[in-house]
Amino acid sequence: MPEFGEPSPPMRRSLKRAIAWRAYQEILRHHPSLDLRILQTQPGSGQYDCLTLVRWPGLETVCEVNVSGSGLRLGAAIGRPRPVASLGWHPGDDTVWRYPGLGLKEGRLAAAIEDALGFPDRATSPPTTPSVLASAVLAELLERVAFSPREVDLRCGWKDSSYGASIRSWARPLPALETLHAEMDRKARARLAARYWGLARGSANVDPAVIVDLATSRWWAHGEEQPRLSDSWGQGAGIRALAWAVEEGVG
Repeated sequence: MPEFGEPSPPMRRSLKRAIAWRAYQEILRHHPSLDLRILQTQPGSGQYDCLTLVRWPGLETVCEVNVSGSGLRLGAAIGRPRPVASLGWHPGDDTVWRYPGLGLKEGRLAAAIEDALGFPDRATSPPTTPSVLASAVLAELLERVAFSPREVDLRCGWKDSSYGASIRSWARPLPALETLHAEMDRKARARLAARYWGLARGSANVDPAVIVDLATSRWWAHGEEQPRLSDSWGQGAGIRALAWAVEEGVG
């Protein structure tokens, strides 16, 4: 326990990831017309490990959270920015986030990002698409394990770093990737691979125990396909129950 006046210990990586994913999931849910997606990027020759929200299909950065550090970098404005006085954000700010006591489920971070980048008004009754559902299930899971001694790491199927970009080996046999053509450009390959996210215990996530397709809500545990999250949800399973099922698959 730090003494009064001493700097606080660094925030847990798993907690940063949970906060960022929940904020992105809220934004995805309320702005279906913007066609936003979540990527993992590793700029700075791998010095940073970021969860990045981008616009499809051009992959323009909306914002990125450095889960290995403490910053959130805003991308280009989507509309007319609005001041976020409660958090000390102002139009034109770039790296703005130092974890100012934001709650995971209150939606404050998502709303702050929307204001700072001039997002349009939220959709009144957004549809629960397979993509929205799958991202909500992962948000629930990441919040649940944020303080667990056995961290759940997740990696995007598209590996993007300053050393080069490629499809992770575990993602190559998956549907939509097994017929990739070598002549496809980088963005086309990224659009296909980024839909898949691999989950495993610990940080050495080379061979994930669970893979989730955010585009369709299909998922696999130890190589075996499981009932689609959207099908289970349609049959009455709640987000928490679905998150438990995915976590059980992770082990």
